[in-house]
Amino acid sequence: YKFSLSYQPDDRLNFYATYSEGMRAGNSNNVPPCTNENGSVQAVCAQPGELQYLPDRTRNFELGFKTRLLDGRLMLNGSAYHIKWIDPQVASATLVGLMPITINGKGAASDGVDISLVWQLTPRVELRGIYSYTHARLTTAAPNLISYFNTDSSDGNAFGPTLYADGVKGDRMPGSPRHKTGIEMLYRFPLSAGISAQASYAVTAQSGVLATTGNRGNGFRIPGYAIQDA
Repeated sequence: YKFSLSYQPDDRLNFYATYSEGMRAGNSNNVPPCTNENGSVQAVCAQPGELQYLPDRTRNFELGFKTRLLDGRLMLNGSAYHIKWIDPQVASATLVGLMPITINGKGAASDGVDISLVWQLTPRVELRGIYSYTHARLTTAAPNLISYFNTDSSDGNAFGPTLYADGVKGDRMPGSPRHKTGIEMLYRFPLSAGISAQASYAVTAQSGVLATTGNRGNGFRIPGYAIQDA
């Protein structure tokens, strides 16, 4: 459910506070179970705790403001939020075969801010911009969260046995960039009576992300990138 309060001192400024709860459904990981029938060896299979993942839930708190300034030519909005994850769904891999799967962590949280603006510089020129910061991390230790190969094998094999790494309180969540930003400039011009066109140039960028929780279990960092569009 969702509950909101707002306060509007005048027609240019609005403050609000929101509390909501959400849920994502669980599912099967679609990996066959490890059975060891007739002494056979399975290249890929799931242990009992890897067969499926459960629903996760969130409790969301947000404070924000919305403005219309400069006679309505500038709209500046911002918000700060805190999200508490219960049984968060996180990426992992099977102990046997390292097949990518989803499992449930014990607890996580995400704090962040969002800022956006739309500025009508002239009747034909408009500037748009966004920025967001996110700090997502585990809030509770998660035993056996990440499966990985031991690359320091002492028997001459390329890979040693498959191991588990624990998620530690404070570990950064995978796939979540700390910074995201974008800026766009638009120019509108008339072509004929009642017909107009526009040209634009935009740049969006985000910082790097981790491939595994806390960069554990032979994890690595995926670099950030920027995209230009015209």
